[in-house]
Amino acid sequence: AAFSFMVSSSPCKLLALSALASIQLGAMSPRAELRLAGPSLLPSFQAVSGRSSRLGRRLEKAKLESVRDGLWATAVGVSVTLRLWCSVRLTATATEALAPLASSCFVTLWSLLLSALFTAPFVPMSVRDLRGQARSILAGLCTLPAFALVAAASTLGLGLTQMILRLSTLSTALALDAFGGKSSSNLTSRISGTLTVFAGVAMGILSGTSTDGSLASRGFAAGLVATLLAGVCYVLQARLMQAASDRSPATDALVCQLTNALVHIPVLLLFSASGVTFSGPHFADWPLWLFTGLQGVFYLRSMQVLPPRLGYSTTFALSLWGQLATASFLDFQKMGAAAFSANRLLALALVVLGAAVSACGSSAKK
Repeated sequence: AAFSFMVSSSPCKLLALSALASIQLGAMSPRAELRLAGPSLLPSFQAVSGRSSRLGRRLEKAKLESVRDGLWATAVGVSVTLRLWCSVRLTATATEALAPLASSCFVTLWSLLLSALFTAPFVPMSVRDLRGQARSILAGLCTLPAFALVAAASTLGLGLTQMILRLSTLSTALALDAFGGKSSSNLTSRISGTLTVFAGVAMGILSGTSTDGSLASRGFAAGLVATLLAGVCYVLQARLMQAASDRSPATDALVCQLTNALVHIPVLLLFSASGVTFSGPHFADWPLWLFTGLQGVFYLRSMQVLPPRLGYSTTFALSLWGQLATASFLDFQKMGAAAFSANRLLALALVVLGAAVSACGSSAKK
């Protein structure tokens, strides 16, 4: 009776009902509690669950995109070596009629013209974009000596050429940063990486990787100098092309390619005056010519997309791995098992390791 009287009033009735509900909820499962709490909380929990599911799908998609971009960067390195291989093949077809340097200049000129032809559709047709291209013109001029790289690759082999070229580019970039007054942070790691690459290149040279097996030949020494000079030219070109600009990168690339092609013409005229006879590209070699032209566009577009996604050091390391792996395989086709000797593999490992260390130091500095 006392209890009935107590719950007859509204405040006491509410307290009693609350106590009984608390006792019942204590024995219930979380889902039962959620149902008892009312349908208003269900959408909130469902929304959280949906967001978690979407986040998981996004993470999986990001992983797949990273793998795809990594394979893409490796393919860029493969294409660089394949273009050099195609140029060597095209030079070999003209060896009977032309001197090695003259044929290399001839092949490089046509490759640049084809690359410019395939780049042109991506250039915005605006007169303003064609003005103020002094840096792009200088970039095209400074890479003129690089045509000798094709002749050097036919003497040194693709693998050793790529290793020497990497040593030259790393050393030149390091020297420009050191003498240019830039920050010296992480300079130790960059020097260590460059010295590691140097050790790998020295081991590659001492292992006798030249095609004729002679390290003291004049052709070998000339190829070594030409490859080192080409590396310096490529670094200078890259520095000039890095200038801030509100124009399309394709426009700068087109101007650079056309300038580089035009400055080869006087060199070819000098060869012609010395008695060398030139003829147009052979139709039978059109797949090689087509690849050399398309590779320039592929490389340009890849370097615009991959570094912001993967980072410069990762893109650099994967591209280098693609270059050296492809060069080793192609050298195996020509040299046999000697291309995969213990000294050769150790040299490749040192070059890849040193380049990766140097690239990480450069990225950290920036």
